[in-house]
Amino acid sequence: MKTSTSTIGALFGVLALGSRVVGALPFQHYAPRDADVAANQADLGPVHILFQNDLSTNASTGALLLPRSVTSEQATHACSSLGENLFPFDRALEAGVGSDLVDQFNYLRYAGTIGWNDTFWLDGGAGSVAAYRPGRGSVRSHRQAEKLGVLCTHTAPPTIVPRDNPYANGDVAVLVGGTDKRVTVQTGDYHLTGYRDLRSFRFLGVPFGDAPVGSKRFMHATPYTGNKVLDATNYRNACVQAAGPSPMGEDCLNLNIYTPTLGSSGSKKLKPVLVAIYGGGFVNGRNSVPAYDGGNLASRSDIVVVLINYRVGALGWLASDNDLPGNAGLSDQILALKWVKEHIAAFGGDPDHITIGGQSAGAESVAALLASSAAKGLYHAAFMMSNPWVPWVKRTVQTQYVTPAVAASVKCPSSGQAMVQCLQKVEDPMLFVQGDGYTNATNAITVALAEAGNSSSAMASIQPFLPTPDGLLDDQIFYLAGNGTIPNKVPLLLGTTSGEGTPFVYPLMPDELPIAQPVLDKALSALYSPAGLAKLNRSGFFKLNASNADSVRENVALAMTYNFFTCPTQRIVDIAQATRQFPQVYLYEAISGYTDTVGMPAKCTPAGTGVEVCHSDDLMSVFGSLNYVGIQPSPQYLEFVRYTADAFSAFVRDHSPNPSSRYLRARGRSYAYTHAVQRANAWQPFHQPLLQAAEDRTQYLSAPEGIKAGAIPHREVCDFFHENGMLSYQMLDNST
Repeated sequence: MKTSTSTIGALFGVLALGSRVVGALPFQHYAPRDADVAANQADLGPVHILFQNDLSTNASTGALLLPRSVTSEQATHACSSLGENLFPFDRALEAGVGSDLVDQFNYLRYAGTIGWNDTFWLDGGAGSVAAYRPGRGSVRSHRQAEKLGVLCTHTAPPTIVPRDNPYANGDVAVLVGGTDKRVTVQTGDYHLTGYRDLRSFRFLGVPFGDAPVGSKRFMHATPYTGNKVLDATNYRNACVQAAGPSPMGEDCLNLNIYTPTLGSSGSKKLKPVLVAIYGGGFVNGRNSVPAYDGGNLASRSDIVVVLINYRVGALGWLASDNDLPGNAGLSDQILALKWVKEHIAAFGGDPDHITIGGQSAGAESVAALLASSAAKGLYHAAFMMSNPWVPWVKRTVQTQYVTPAVAASVKCPSSGQAMVQCLQKVEDPMLFVQGDGYTNATNAITVALAEAGNSSSAMASIQPFLPTPDGLLDDQIFYLAGNGTIPNKVPLLLGTTSGEGTPFVYPLMPDELPIAQPVLDKALSALYSPAGLAKLNRSGFFKLNASNADSVRENVALAMTYNFFTCPTQRIVDIAQATRQFPQVYLYEAISGYTDTVGMPAKCTPAGTGVEVCHSDDLMSVFGSLNYVGIQPSPQYLEFVRYTADAFSAFVRDHSPNPSSRYLRARGRSYAYTHAVQRANAWQPFHQPLLQAAEDRTQYLSAPEGIKAGAIPHREVCDFFHENGMLSYQMLDNST
């Protein structure tokens, strides 16, 4: 038998010191399959992307691991079907990434994906095959008829959004990268062809609900019944909204899946799942927002990430007494969760280990799902980022004010089945989101919501459409938490940024306002009643600074931060402790972040400098998505991003934001900073009795520290707001 050891000897010197190299066997090369032909995952068994993702813009070499045991000839066929070849270690050594691959194998053994003695076919060089046993670091010959796992090359490029236009017009349909590494997954009646990029398998625009058009417009979502043999390599429609993302339409009930592994319910280890829900004030947003892209988080954290669409604006939240059920958007979210629970195992995800998470209106959606008996059993943990805690709209307010205003805007009757049929026959759905009629309607709704105590006029103008307590939504979440009847008692992680109010206030107020109390009072009147404003002035919490030309805007932004975000979030923590509604509760405040959104004030963390951590500035840190939009931050800030993504994914995995030391050691060098932070300062939960948990339980997400513990922030001012009934969620109780 002819042997070739030149390549294997090089591998031996780096990966197999002290091991015995026996030799290699000749084998037949197969050309990679045509790019237009998708590999069938069912023919391959589980497929794992091995890529040590440090969240930088650097693209190191990866590999594909196929654990199913096959002959050497079948191994080459398997790699070819994926558009790859057997993995040549000589090329890996030339690239200097051998240690990254070792880290990946160490983690796979830790995770139970492979065993200590598992062996894999590889390209031994000089027209030969060899077998690699990573547990022993040895390479040896095997009979070609023997059956081993397979290690293939991984040549797919990363997917990125063009850096010069990541958010313009909300259009992210054109991506830089490539979708030629296609793979088809079958689950139920679905045959979905997605693609593999450098970091993950991506299945985009997967429909989970029928198009809510015609008689289904404004109604609760129904399961998808259309063609299920689908190309899932591009984003599909965003839901109808004024922001105008492309593509867009009413046929928008689709989701995106990002996974480092393709498997099945028979796989050895299924991955934890995150279902992420976008924000946008319930009037815009989409599952293709670059900051939410799930590829990096799935890759670095070994989880499956799903981003769902739901209807927004009047099309998602309009309700009336008997004719419009309301909460169509919430029904979309529940239907998406049901789809995930039924199908996610085919993408390597565990249907019994699902976490829901959202930011802004996405966090409000999470709160609604926590308060929904209809969502019981569909998820097992939840996190909320920057929830403004605006009360849900009473059905009487919807019936008397909101729905008639929308109906009038499109010249429909104001009530009854005649109204519903007229609304459903409106040909152009854009009339529900823009134009003079829409503007008149939202102006009227803003006044009605403020008078009804649902919100201040400022917040009502941002969120004119909201959920309504009904058959899907049991009640206001603060009521349910307070009386101990939350239907979904799951571990909870929640928090805010230090400057939530800034991007809402600054664009609406001119620069360099006169520094005078009447000017400040007039601005604050958009947030508070006259009685509340008088109390606020007596409190002394908001004082003008004559030497600061921006003092008025800063005070208004700070008041909004306290009133709608920081203080209500702390209050739900207090209530959760008092009523023991959630097994664990973790609280954070982000004091480092990164703004990369068109239209954000210059004050908001330009280039990650930490000037002001505004609403949404923590998104790209949590999802690790900076490199997706081509951003390479400073090494110090990149470490913070890695830590933040690791903490949130640990919550998805273990329902605690503290990654275990064993896990971090197994992950290797790219996780060393997270490990150091964890050893120095782990998160502390709020599951102790109320009086014992008043101090040192808030985690400040900060670069370069990662986190630092402290007392509950702003306790004095938050107590003032609560005691005077001025928090966002208290407005409903104080209305007449």
